[in-house]
Amino acid sequence: MTVRFDVFISCRKTDDEGRSTRDSLLARNVYDFLNARGVRAFLAEESLLTMGQAEYKKAIDEVLDHVPVLVVVATSPKNLESRWVRYEWDSFYNDILGGVKRGSLLSYLDGVDVKALPRTLRQNQAIQHSEGALQILFSHISAALGLTQVEDMTRSGQAAVDRLDRLTEVMAESRLLELEITSGMFGTMFSPDQRARMHRQMESLKSILNERSSQQGAPADADELRR
Repeated sequence: MTVRFDVFISCRKTDDEGRSTRDSLLARNVYDFLNARGVRAFLAEESLLTMGQAEYKKAIDEVLDHVPVLVVVATSPKNLESRWVRYEWDSFYNDILGGVKRGSLLSYLDGVDVKALPRTLRQNQAIQHSEGALQILFSHISAALGLTQVEDMTRSGQAAVDRLDRLTEVMAESRLLELEITSGMFGTMFSPDQRARMHRQMESLKSILNERSSQQGAPADADELRR
C-alpha cells in the first residue's frame, strides 16, 4: 500500500459467532465523521476485507508503521483484547515507547468504564461516546496531527538551513583556495596594500572555516577542510 493515512481506527468487527459487533458500527461512525472533515482515516473493512491473512497482516503493519494516530473503538473490555485489536493498539504503542515513532493513542468507548481498560489504554486519552463526543475526538486528533506537521516542517526547515550552511562553507573554501593560488602565483604583481588586503581576506575566511569546523567537531585547521 502506498496511501498514507492520518488515523488508524481499530475495532473488533465480528463476535465469536461471526456476527457484526456494535464496535464495528461505532467505528464506522467515527470513520465517516473523520473523513467528512478531511482526515484520512483507515478502517480495515474498507479495503482489506478480501485479503488473505498474510496479506492482511502485511498491509496492517505498513499502515501502523506510518500513521501518527490510532483510535481504538470498543463497547466492551473483552473486545479490546481480541486478537487483531490487541495486536494493533499494543504494537502501535510499543513503537512509541521504543522511540521508533511519535504518535497518539486514543480510545473511543461506549459502555466501557475507563478503570476496566488495559493499563496502556488507561494511561492515554479515553473519550466516552455521547452527544458531541465525536467532535471532541476530532479536536484531539487535529491537535495530534498539527503537532506532527509542525515537527515535519521543523525537520524540513532545519535540513534546508543545513544545506545553506554547507553551501556557504563550500563557497568560502573555494574563495580561500582561489586567493591562496592567486597569492602564490601572482603575489609579486600586486602592490603592498593589495597584498595586505588579500592576506586579511584569507585570514578572515580561515577564521570562519575554523569556527564552523570547531562547532561541528571537525578538524580545526582550515587547510584540512580542503583536502
